[in-house]
Amino acid sequence: MEKEIGGKIEFVLLKLVPKSTPEELFAAAHIARLISTTSPIPDEYMRSQLVLKLVRCLIRADSSNPELQIELCWALQALVMKEYEIFKDEGGIQVGLELLPSPYPDVVYHACCMLESISSFIYIEDRTFARILHSVLLDHKDNFEFIKVISKILANLIHGIETPTQHQQIAPLFPLFNDLTLFDNKEVILNVCKSFSDIFDNTGAENDLTPEASLNALMNVTYTSRWRRITAEEVGKCVKTILELKVLEYIRPRFCSNYGLTYLWVSLSLLTNISISGYSQNLFDAGLMARILEIFDKPKDIDVERRCFTIITGIIESGNVSQNVTLVQLGIVPILCKYLRHRIQRHMIGEECSSKIVKLFEIIKEEPVYPALKQQVKGNGCMLQFVLKYFTYSYFKALENIKYAMQGSSRVSVRERLQQLHAELTSE
Repeated sequence: MEKEIGGKIEFVLLKLVPKSTPEELFAAAHIARLISTTSPIPDEYMRSQLVLKLVRCLIRADSSNPELQIELCWALQALVMKEYEIFKDEGGIQVGLELLPSPYPDVVYHACCMLESISSFIYIEDRTFARILHSVLLDHKDNFEFIKVISKILANLIHGIETPTQHQQIAPLFPLFNDLTLFDNKEVILNVCKSFSDIFDNTGAENDLTPEASLNALMNVTYTSRWRRITAEEVGKCVKTILELKVLEYIRPRFCSNYGLTYLWVSLSLLTNISISGYSQNLFDAGLMARILEIFDKPKDIDVERRCFTIITGIIESGNVSQNVTLVQLGIVPILCKYLRHRIQRHMIGEECSSKIVKLFEIIKEEPVYPALKQQVKGNGCMLQFVLKYFTYSYFKALENIKYAMQGSSRVSVRERLQQLHAELTSE
């Protein structure tokens, strides 16, 4: 078998020369492709000579002969990793990059496939590779085969970067990451998940990743569900890495614009995990809290509302006084009361929300913002006054009447605190 393969390679090497006609070159490249994709080439010298001659033919190949360019790239695809130095020294990387803007989509596709396994080497030496890949993605965004191979390139590229990953290494790839997450395809999502996994914990993607074909699943797999299997310290390390990579700065423009429901799901999932991991101040520093409150005030669906509520109540529960004062200044009190009133109207339990309202007032009671808020409450027809009065005197009575027993002291405590708060805020 080896002798038969060796004979075929010798024939190919004789034909991969400048004096051969395009037809002879194509035939030789086709044989080389069949050999490289079906059988290993044990003879290192023959393999290196084959790569050398294939690269030289690819450099000489006429751009008006895309069929030949495709065969040459295809033949090299399985060989470049083992013979990287020869491929590089003979100009294989340069010619591969030059093929990416080709007007022939099949040429671009096979050039991408050829460079996939060595993408990390290319990127480490030339960061403009990220911009070139992004251009290819934009040019061929309607072709899922291109999207898949680019997502594979990204996963291999990230995996090949030495750890720990630094922001300056990853920042040029953010546009590629961002646009790939918009494609609703399982294979693409899995490759992006692998990339995120390598960045955030440097352990490689887990074998049991089975992401659904949606961005919400991407967020859950990459951050939430993975974190349930690791310690709080490891979670904090992941979040810290995310923040060091300045991901918040990158998502801010789209998050603060009306970019679409799916993007909100993804972004809010990330922001929720950051907030509950003790890094809520970064949301303020990135200028995202006003937008979170705006989304919470007019949510597009219940999942978006729930994510916003988790972020806000987490800050009230665990944030510092300054953060809570900022929430009040941004208008959180009437928004929370509106949310509470809607829950009451829909016959839903509002204990958690009401307790957070009480706690917020207790936190800021000694702050300069408190008197102004108290005056706002005294305004005629104020939503807060209405909700507090309704909730304190009517809601718990209704619960008792329909035999929703207030078990334990929790609800009683909230009720009493609400009554005291209402009396104080409406007093002269």
